[in-house]
Amino acid sequence: MKRFFALFLCLLCLLSAVSCADQPGTSDGETSGNSNQGGGAASDAATTEEAVPESPEFLEIVKGGVAQIPLVVASRASGAEEAASAAFFEQIFTLTGAFPESYPDYEDPAASEILIGSTTRPESVALQETLKPYSFAIEVTATHLVIVAYDGVALSEGVTYFFSTFLQSENCVVGDGELKLKVGAKYVSDGSDNSAFWESLLASDTLVAGFTEEILEMPDPSGTTWPQGGCIKDGCYYQAFIRKDTASNEVNNTVHIVKYDLKTKKLLQTSPVLDLNHCNDITYNPKRGVFVVCHNNPYRTKLSFVDPETLEVVGTKTIGDKIYSIDYNEERDCYVVGLSGGQSFTFLDSNFVASGTVYAPTPRTKGYTTQGVTSDGQYIYFVLYNSNVITVYDWKGNFVTLIELDLGKIEPENLAIVRNEIYISCGTSGKAVLFKVGSFVPKSGE
Repeated sequence: MKRFFALFLCLLCLLSAVSCADQPGTSDGETSGNSNQGGGAASDAATTEEAVPESPEFLEIVKGGVAQIPLVVASRASGAEEAASAAFFEQIFTLTGAFPESYPDYEDPAASEILIGSTTRPESVALQETLKPYSFAIEVTATHLVIVAYDGVALSEGVTYFFSTFLQSENCVVGDGELKLKVGAKYVSDGSDNSAFWESLLASDTLVAGFTEEILEMPDPSGTTWPQGGCIKDGCYYQAFIRKDTASNEVNNTVHIVKYDLKTKKLLQTSPVLDLNHCNDITYNPKRGVFVVCHNNPYRTKLSFVDPETLEVVGTKTIGDKIYSIDYNEERDCYVVGLSGGQSFTFLDSNFVASGTVYAPTPRTKGYTTQGVTSDGQYIYFVLYNSNVITVYDWKGNFVTLIELDLGKIEPENLAIVRNEIYISCGTSGKAVLFKVGSFVPKSGE
């Protein structure tokens, strides 16, 4: 989880050592870098007004290949925020050849600063209070460049937007070792743009997560033993647990679904015993207002509908395909299902009628154990075990990338995506452990 921040610090130390001879010296009473450094008491009033105008048109970030203001990092940053801050530092260096001084937010503030993420500086706090869920904001004042976000993943999007779009506007001057931003320039996303996240998945055919964060442990108080299917609805995680009855080939399995609040991390509800067999995957269909459960073994063509309020079975459906996983995509009003006996998949319409087209999996994961599936407007995500990976496909069935997961030897059972946040529930005896992964980047050496 700390790999990007560690790389960031290493890069900073290396560049600092190299740069000493390159920094411009002082002559004729002039100082290099910030005009705040030294000599202030000896300057007359006219000189002071000329050096630091009351209402500057631009905030200078880099001048003559030299960083003019420092970069402040949130001291309590998540792994995703650290990765975003490191990415900002690296891209500033790549763009201008300059590297700003960097320090955490518990150090004394300078007159001008670059603020990345949830720092304790009042400029960060004030802008962050205006954000909608999943959004980010960029603001340029006479003294600060501020980039804040709803969470670490959105902050990564904000940094990407800053370099790919914000710097291309008329509010910025970039080039020849210079970077300055027009005071008053501001951009606030509405939380709906997912393009930066999707673009990150195209960077390589093998990715790793910049952070892997444990969200909560979900023990099953009902006495069943192993987690299987699960999904997110309205800020809660619904996790199924089973006790296998091997004598009946899982016909008589004991199954419970438990409901945990992601914010408070408290158990809210436990279902009665449910006739769901292996209960390998769960998805929510808001148009039907029910969870749709894939039974898997031994009734691989059977689906059950579970009421989200009572957590009781309210109907069943037999389909034409044997499946091990299922996800409903509201935007497309259809289901993607993993076909039993391998990693192939197909689509069902809203009435569970198959499209007739079967999509072949990537040969790179041959022999891996199939688990769960989720999707968004652009891609389909299958989580696999041994090795622990996510395979990503587009809606035409084309393989996009493989994400290697850093979960140790724990077994991922199901996954869910809420906009750009991927949640993975992993199994261990008597409980499930929920992780969030994100900030996907090419694997080192790729």
